Amino acid sequence: MIALTGFMGAGKSTLAKMLGQKLGKPVYEVDQIVYQITGLKNMQQVFDKGGEKYLRISELAALEVIAAKADGIIDCGAGLITYELSKNKLVEIAKQIIYLDIDFDLARVRVGDDTNRPLFTQAEEARKRYDMRRPIYQSIATYVIPVTSQSVEDLCLEVMDVIDEE
Repeated sequence: MIALTGFMGAGKSTLAKMLGQKLGKPVYEVDQIVYQITGLKNMQQVFDKGGEKYLRISELAALEVIAAKADGIIDCGAGLITYELSKNKLVEIAKQIIYLDIDFDLARVRVGDDTNRPLFTQAEEARKRYDMRRPIYQSIATYVIPVTSQSVEDLCLEVMDVIDEE
């Protein structure tokens, strides 16, 4: 398994789809599996039901589902690594963890007014989350790929250059 991690707006979902196509591997979107497990339709509903703690517990359940599946690409939610049990499970099941390291200001521009990102509604709070998460992403990463203004295709090529496909 190859896992993509990084802050909101880093391009994990878009890159996961392209990487899955190029490598012929299935893509496991943690958020989508959370919706299947909880019976909810979007992240705002997950937060409304039980807040961030409910999301983190649901993400761990999603990782358990993924662990039983065939080799593929894991598209992680941005905050998954903040819950110790989920972080440890990810490290256990992912052969390689790619941290897409995006600058906060670029992430803010990319996320914009996306209403399905409840933890990015206030820039100051989002910045605190970003600063708190960066060292965690770095500590579990097999590879760190800087995200700048490169195209998704170029980003995909950068990832494919560093991953080990044995």
